[in-house]
This record gives sequence, structure tokens and C-alpha cells, in this order.
Amino acid sequence: MNEIIALSTFVLLCFSVTYASKLGLKHLYVLSVFIIIASNITVAIQIDVFGVAISLGVIIYSIIYLVTDVVSEFYEENEAYKLALTNVVIQVMLWIYVFLSINTIPSGGQEAYDAMESMFSTTARITTAALVASLGAFADIWFYEWLLKRSRRKNSGNASTGLWFRNVTSTFLGQSINTAIFFTIALYGLVPNLLSIILSAIAIKWAIAVLDTPFLYWAHKIRDGDSR
Repeated sequence: MNEIIALSTFVLLCFSVTYASKLGLKHLYVLSVFIIIASNITVAIQIDVFGVAISLGVIIYSIIYLVTDVVSEFYEENEAYKLALTNVVIQVMLWIYVFLSINTIPSGGQEAYDAMESMFSTTARITTAALVASLGAFADIWFYEWLLKRSRRKNSGNASTGLWFRNVTSTFLGQSINTAIFFTIALYGLVPNLLSIILSAIAIKWAIAVLDTPFLYWAHKIRDGDSR
């Protein structure tokens, strides 16, 4: 059951990114905001998928890298950086709002209040880890756009050439930085097998990067068809 839910969520979000790339930049912004909020809500839900323990929020958050790659691929230079910065701002705003909410004195709905406090009462260390780890998204964008420029120069503007390579390698870089920073800051000194945790999480995110590549090709096909 977990596998069906995880795969369905992954496919649905990737399909949404592909379709949003056709509709326009503002739709990709809306989708990225949804992903940020959904991943923060579900990050504490741990599931076993094909025998591997993973946070449901990690699966959802990984799609952010597909969104920024789509923006880098089809829109003006630096637009992806603006989107990534927006994601950071949205995440900070969400944390501030939730922090203030769980520090209020409720006059009713105690069960809902307790559930919110249990879900969102993260330590300052974890919050800092997530914020600093967002550097991974910016690294992904930088490397993707660098590879894209090289591809366009070599192939007379045919940007679809080498698409799989820049999507996979840039996401590998960004996800590796994101994961290493987050778990090092959040868990250093608290768990004995920190390196194992980091490597396992990176491997899962790399697999997601490979699996989302066909959707980027699909986005190219849709947009190329519309331009004819």
C-alpha cells in the first residue's frame, strides 16, 4: 500500500509540473508553494517503500528540483533563482506562523492544538538545518543553467540535447548538498550512524532524480508541439 501511495504521489506531482510548464510561470510558482507546504506537513510521516524507510515529505520535496529545472529550461535566466528564493521565504513564513500558532492559549479544540504542537514543535536546530540546506536548490540551478548554456552553444540552440544529463547531474549535486547539510546540522552528535543515514537519503533522492527525467522530456514535447 505504501508503494502505491508513494508512486501515485510522485507521478501526480510530476505530471502537474509538466502541465504547469505549459500553462506558464505563475502556475509553477503556485505548484512549488504547494509542494513546500505539503512537504513540511508530511515530513514527520515515516514509511517503508520497497523495504527502505523514508519520509513522505522527502518524496514530495524532491519534486521541487524538477520544478526549478523546468523553469531553468524554458524561462529566462535567473527566474529559477527567484522561484527558489520564494520557496525559502514561504518556508520561513510557514514556520513563523506555526510557531506563533502553537504558542497561543487555545480556548477550545485542545485535541487539534495538541496535534499541531506535536507535529510542528521542531527544535531551532532542525529549523536552521532546513534553512541552510536550501542552498542545495541554488546549487542545482547554477549547475543546470551552466550545462544548459554549454549545450546551446554546442548544438546551435537545440536545448533538448543532453537534457537527461543536466537534469540528473544537477539534481544529484543539489540533492547531495541539501541532504548532507540538513542531516549534519540536525543530527550531528545525536545518532551513531549519521553517515549511513546521509548516504541512504542521498541514494533515494538520486533515484527520484532519475525517475523524474521522462517528465522533463514530456514537458519539452508539449511545449515544442505548441510552438508549431
